[in-house]
Amino acid sequence: MLAGFLIIFRTRERFVQSGMAMPSLLDNLRLLESAQGYAMLDLPMQANRELEQMSADTRLWPEVLEVKLAIFTGLDLWEMVEIVAWQLSDCSAGNPRLLAMAETACRQTRDARRRGKANATNGAPRMAAI
Repeated sequence: MLAGFLIIFRTRERFVQSGMAMPSLLDNLRLLESAQGYAMLDLPMQANRELEQMSADTRLWPEVLEVKLAIFTGLDLWEMVEIVAWQLSDCSAGNPRLLAMAETACRQTRDARRRGKANATNGAPRMAAI
């Protein structure tokens, strides 16, 4: 509880020092909705730009993690997909849909790593060209 308060306080302090107003709950919801729309349109960079504008205390909402999962999957950043999937599974213990989404993301990560290893060994030259 105290850690969450400190994060909110530091975030608010950073916004005050920069002269910007801290996003309100409605602003965060609007940014989340925009990010979800961009993710559905397969525009991961724009979706990420919207999430970057959200306050730090909202970035671990399950809805935000879902969008991050779509962003990192779209960009083929499989290590980040795995991290976000673990975060999503931690915060969604009672939600079977989110748990299934996290499991699917981990499976995609394993498959991508296998494909990467197979491509690396298949495309490597057998002997040095002299």
